[in-house]
Amino acid sequence: FNYEFWWEAHEALEPLWIAAGRRSDTGLFIQGLIQIAVAHLKELQDLDDTAKRMAWRGLEKIHHPHQIVLGIDVNTFRTSVQRHFTIKGSAPVKIELIGGVRHSARSD
Repeated sequence: FNYEFWWEAHEALEPLWIAAGRRSDTGLFIQGLIQIAVAHLKELQDLDDTAKRMAWRGLEKIHHPHQIVLGIDVNTFRTSVQRHFTIKGSAPVKIELIGGVRHSARSD
């Protein structure tokens, strides 16, 4: 996703979507990520109306009672998607993971 391999991101996320349960909260969240990847792909194909439609469909699924899902800050991600698909020429959406082990620079 972050390397802008939109088709490959779709293909990689689809088995996770199925494994999570297509209608579960997590499954719907992953489906939303897939649809946003497809939206970027459609944008590259100069199908801007289709891209926006897919992005909005994806955003409909990227909502959750918890602010962080699968390490993704939902509000930040949603804002990034909305910005990209409403402001022409803005940078593609990136998934920024939150939490986990943080490494600090060491001077030794």
